[in-house]
Amino acid sequence: MSLSQVTGIASSMLIFSHSFYSDSINQLILSIDFCQVVQIFYPHSLQLNPSKFPGVDPDDCPLKEKRRNPNCQVRNAELTEHKQHWWWKANFVFEHMAWLHLYKAPIIFLEEHSYVAPSLLLIYQYAVKAFSYYPHTEVLSFGRPLTRNVEMDLLTIEPWRPPFDVGLAFNKTTWRKMVSFSAQYCMYDDSSWSYSLLNLFRMFPKSHVSMIGCVTPRVLSTRHFNNIEESFKRYTKMFSTLDVYPKKVKTVFLFGTDGIVENLYKEPPSGNGGWSDLRDQVLCLDPLVSTTTVEPRYYDN
Repeated sequence: MSLSQVTGIASSMLIFSHSFYSDSINQLILSIDFCQVVQIFYPHSLQLNPSKFPGVDPDDCPLKEKRRNPNCQVRNAELTEHKQHWWWKANFVFEHMAWLHLYKAPIIFLEEHSYVAPSLLLIYQYAVKAFSYYPHTEVLSFGRPLTRNVEMDLLTIEPWRPPFDVGLAFNKTTWRKMVSFSAQYCMYDDSSWSYSLLNLFRMFPKSHVSMIGCVTPRVLSTRHFNNIEESFKRYTKMFSTLDVYPKKVKTVFLFGTDGIVENLYKEPPSGNGGWSDLRDQVLCLDPLVSTTTVEPRYYDN
């Protein structure tokens, strides 16, 4: 619903990457008529492997069971699937969708709990323009925690880190750099894709990557709301009262007492665990070991 209200959405391509197959969900997506749509399906899902790796392995055990059985493998298949799926879909979109060989602009990654502001694509155009002026930046971010400081016309250049994983965008050039350090993502003992990505970015020249971000977010998470419908109404009402279509946009560097803010963290955390199974690490390193199915109409045109 929020995507349907985005100005300029008709010229976009939406790619839905599923880790769960459902006829009703697929039909709902097929009913989208406000832009072009493609569906892809993650081939290593829990749904396809309900009682074996990479799904729930009978030998997996919760952390509390580890104390009683030191030989059991602590692993939460739902969490590992989320990290695997994020890396797989980035691989598939950038490496195996033929039309993307000619597409140079950043791709925005959204999650199922994302709310998208109606001016997302307008601010995207400004951010991409700024991206070309500041070649040292690697990613864009259209999300951050909502604050009272509403500055619709302001972009910042600062180090990327969670919580700027909401509405994250990058292009194929950045992706190819990421792939060259894939071990830093796949071997990092943390089931969070965003903190694993933070660890990967440590391998970049400045031990971090710079991003262009929005002071006022254009992508918001509804993950922490009990009632998604109410949060949707709240966000929609809020954006309807704001001047969300600035005619000019400023891009500024963040400055601190020591000058331009570089890396805000000395190092990312050592990892919160949940990713110590060698099978998960190997599957992550070769995420396209099994092919996937693309919706037939992708090839019809």
